[in-house]
Amino acid sequence: MPPTAVRPDVVATGRLRLARRRRGLADPVASGDSPLLRYVFVLAYIVFILNLGAVVKFPGYNVLEKGLFLAASAACLLTRPVSRVVVLLMAATVLMIFTLGALSDYPGFSWKTVIFALNQVTIIYALLAFHPTRKDCDAIIGIAALIPIISVTLGLAYTALGLRGMFHTEYASGLPRLQGSTITAYLSGLAMCGAFASMQLAMAGRRTIYYLALFLNLVILLLAGGRAALAVTALTCGISFYASPAIPGRFKVFGSLGAAALVPLLLAGFGYIIFGRFEASGDNGRDMLWEATYKLALDHPWTGIGFGHQFESIPREIVVLAGSAAAHSDYYRLLAELGFVGMPLFYLFLTLAVLRRWMSAEVGFNFTVIGAFVGYLLLSATDNVMSGPAFFPLIILAILTSIRFPQAPKDDAATARARPVQGASVRRVRRSAWRAAVRRPSV
Repeated sequence: MPPTAVRPDVVATGRLRLARRRRGLADPVASGDSPLLRYVFVLAYIVFILNLGAVVKFPGYNVLEKGLFLAASAACLLTRPVSRVVVLLMAATVLMIFTLGALSDYPGFSWKTVIFALNQVTIIYALLAFHPTRKDCDAIIGIAALIPIISVTLGLAYTALGLRGMFHTEYASGLPRLQGSTITAYLSGLAMCGAFASMQLAMAGRRTIYYLALFLNLVILLLAGGRAALAVTALTCGISFYASPAIPGRFKVFGSLGAAALVPLLLAGFGYIIFGRFEASGDNGRDMLWEATYKLALDHPWTGIGFGHQFESIPREIVVLAGSAAAHSDYYRLLAELGFVGMPLFYLFLTLAVLRRWMSAEVGFNFTVIGAFVGYLLLSATDNVMSGPAFFPLIILAILTSIRFPQAPKDDAATARARPVQGASVRRVRRSAWRAAVRRPSV
């Protein structure tokens, strides 16, 4: 009797499962799957876009938001296998923040401010560290694709109830920018992540409604007027589309032709805010904020003013002129808060964490992750990426869409035909295949 043939996909599945076991990871096919993480994560984002603290002045709403994202971080670390390297890098970052805080000579330093700002670090590292199940990926990617559309729908409801307007008029340019249920900057970040998630789901052959979601997210992004977010969306979606080995070459050609026809129409119909902001708003007051933040860094170059303190330390007259106290650059912010030594270490630890996940067996050097991280670093130069959960999920989404899950081998008639069998076994396989064909319902 000839030796039994081994299917290549079964061999690949075995290798991937072996690699996961060597790294102490649970097999998503065989292990349990607690839904707690998914429930808390979705609830945290729903609470975030409801924005009841600003809409109806709900007391303590900011604490509720941060608490839910901290709960999501805890669920990631406690209910799923995690990368020990990423957890150690998170611990190193937190230890550095506390050490610099203890050494800081800034008069306005407060441990309460440091602790309240730590959720900005823990949620990123927790989502980088945990090894998700297939259901985790489906839930997080799916909610990311729909959150911007839900936010705009909520904005329409708030407008109908007279609670707030759908658009915010930008002071520097005088242009109305779509804000939905939140603010324009957050809606831009959510639409960036939503466009990326929708494209991934559409390319994976999920429901065709995700093509509509992709279109709506792009329209929302244009109406929100996020210039940097739009550029990063084009970068990450382009890398993901052209670098994906799962997409046939002819589909890439047709997709390129479709994009070449659709993008000019989108810009012509909805890009007037983007173009207007380029012409009128310039840096939108960022130069004043950056100068004030950099002065704080020069005054406290070695230990900084303390993590989370930049927002409270900008002079009042600059806040009035710029219309904001946020630095609108994480580099300037962390330079002031952690000093000239702490800021490079912060980004070194974060880069090592992303590279560790990129090189893991389940992600497998997918360049979509690198493209998303480069986009994150570009956004960090001009936006408050860390302070709100609207921008950083781009890295997490790139990792989740790159994960290769082991497939459970199917013992069906097609599998049986792939094995070399003889005699009566051949007849049994043929009869089973014929019965399956007869019983298959017509479409």
